[in-house]
Amino acid sequence: AVKDGIHAKKSVEISGGALEIKNCGGDAIDCEGTSSLQKGTVCITDGKLTVSNIEGDGINALGNVELSGGVVSISCNQDGVKTDSFVYISGNAKVTIDAGSDGLNSVKGIKVSSGYAKINAVEYTLKSDADISVLGGELALEDGMKKIYAIGNTQISNGVIK
Repeated sequence: AVKDGIHAKKSVEISGGALEIKNCGGDAIDCEGTSSLQKGTVCITDGKLTVSNIEGDGINALGNVELSGGVVSISCNQDGVKTDSFVYISGNAKVTIDAGSDGLNSVKGIKVSSGYAKINAVEYTLKSDADISVLGGELALEDGMKKIYAIGNTQISNGVIK
């Protein structure tokens, strides 16, 4: 695609099947919302999403990004997942991100309660303008800056971080 692979207003939901998005000049998935009150969300509960050779972000949303199942593989030149809201990783999600900027970048917070995520980023693996909570799951974090960055609180009470 010259610009975004998938561009939606209200939401993008993946609950099964296999989707491959590659060679985009913009974002692989861009979900902007319909107004300041109705922000676009991305929810992946099952299936397989493969994103590769993306100039922009892997997933860009103004609303929440929920990865609660399935297999998500993102390779992009900007942020792996970027949102003006929250990023949630839970359930049996298996996430792999190779990002040219930040791995997960959230304005309102990042919460990992279960699942597995391997994140390789040039800048921050986890970056939040609010809180970061790791309450379970397994995170393999690799990046050039070697940082988890939160303007708010960082809570690690369970799970494994490598």
